[in-house]
Amino acid sequence: MFFKKGISLVEILVATAILLLLAGIAVNTLSLFRKNSDLNVSAERIVSLLTEARAKTLSSSDASQYGVYFDQNRAVLFRGASFIEGAQGNDEFLFPVSVELSSIALNGGGSSVLFRRLTGETSEFGTLVLRLR
Repeated sequence: MFFKKGISLVEILVATAILLLLAGIAVNTLSLFRKNSDLNVSAERIVSLLTEARAKTLSSSDASQYGVYFDQNRAVLFRGASFIEGAQGNDEFLFPVSVELSSIALNGGGSSVLFRRLTGETSEFGTLVLRLR
């Protein structure tokens, strides 16, 4: 009997298909992991901005009060009694492209949380919902 040694074209195609399938699964898993990481980082940054605004208000930094303004694609730490677009000293955090602020439900409406001097309290409590796009 005579046997040919080597690999057939069908075997190469099957091996290539299996490798492509595994690569697709890996890429999808890594993409989902990155998006979830972006969501977690955004939530942590919002909490950090709120904490920083409260701490600066309590310490009367620059003899002022501080707050955080929320928009669909960003959160901004600002100084003063209200948010002014482009004001010097605003600390803006842009959400990653994969994350958006889907709803803002603050007491009294509005898009800002402002802290009172001396007490650090706010009347603008409520919920923010971040989601993946």
